[in-house]
Amino acid sequence: MLWSTFARRYLFSRKSHSVINLIASISVVSVATPVAAMVVLLSIFNGLERTVEQMYSAFDADMTATPVKGQTFDLAAVDFASLGEVEGVGAVSAYLEQMAVASFGGRRATLTLRGVDSAYTAVAPIDDYVVRGEWRTLGAWSEDRSQREQEIVAGYGVAAELGMPQSGSEIELYAVNRRQFSSIVPMSGISRSRATLAGIYMVNADMDKGFAMCDLSLAQELFNYPGRASHIALSIDPHYDGQTVRRKVRSVLGDGFEVRTREEKNSSLTRIMTYEKRTIFIIAFMVMLVAAFAVVGAVVMLLTDKRRDIATLRAMGAQQSMIRRIFVGEGVLMTLIGGCAGIIIGLLLCWAQSSFDLITIPGSLVGSYPVSVEAGDIAAIAAAVMAAGYAVSSLTVRSVLKH
Repeated sequence: MLWSTFARRYLFSRKSHSVINLIASISVVSVATPVAAMVVLLSIFNGLERTVEQMYSAFDADMTATPVKGQTFDLAAVDFASLGEVEGVGAVSAYLEQMAVASFGGRRATLTLRGVDSAYTAVAPIDDYVVRGEWRTLGAWSEDRSQREQEIVAGYGVAAELGMPQSGSEIELYAVNRRQFSSIVPMSGISRSRATLAGIYMVNADMDKGFAMCDLSLAQELFNYPGRASHIALSIDPHYDGQTVRRKVRSVLGDGFEVRTREEKNSSLTRIMTYEKRTIFIIAFMVMLVAAFAVVGAVVMLLTDKRRDIATLRAMGAQQSMIRRIFVGEGVLMTLIGGCAGIIIGLLLCWAQSSFDLITIPGSLVGSYPVSVEAGDIAAIAAAVMAAGYAVSSLTVRSVLKH
């Protein structure tokens, strides 16, 4: 188009005043800086979001089924073989979870004790987060407890409340026996058991302070729930749609179970992170919009410099709309160059951070700020840059070329 040819020639040709070149360069830099910041900020937020998801996935399975009525269900009544054959399901595990009290060396800690089977680490890789001791595959000896001593893996916060016992220390466990509890003689309804501390895991503050893992058979005995569990955990192949798999799992389990994905289980956290990302984008866009007003000066100076060309174009019959498009295109081109430069700089900074860990998080398990570049974010930034450049340039040209 003719107007775009004029716009490119005006942008890249030598101006009659060097100050116009300087202002145009400043305008490009002014646009590139906030754009690069947007790329880095959104990428860091994506990295933090994925890190949080990984931490929760280490403790919570991709999908969890719980009984609609009551707290537990009979393991024998569930067809685990059919669940494992559902398309998209990777592994299936059952666990029993109840409140308990742990005691060591005169110290006590109230916690949620989760008794797991041997398949639990296939649906929630908590064993990767053991920082002291070892996991030793809890549940592998559930059917013959005499072969090995019962063990427990505690969260770091639980271990701290107990005085940080060493691996191999004996931990006493207490829980309310709901089948034998009596208000007249309360102590008769307290179950006791002993377990050896096999290891300590560290995931996040909530999970570390409130949970401990043990063998499923130990939890069943302590809580007096023989042959029962409270949850069914499933891992889902990432190539399958979670909701589709959820419907298939629910059809196998029947109406007696409620099936939820991890996102549904942690819906409040998911909403908060979504709102935070949108807020970050809006704030960064406002900064970029303000920076885009630097294009105003360059466009105004260019209009002043090319006033003779404008008069010549009018004399040759050029309409006012064409002249406006020329200089609006000039502003859009400057914004586009600044936006592309900013995106490239932002991507390079993200690559440097992920490759060399330039900025670290002191005292954090993450180590350095994680970054994750998503194509959707880059497309949204590019669209926002173009929209801001067109709006600012159009308003400027219309206000100057009134006649």
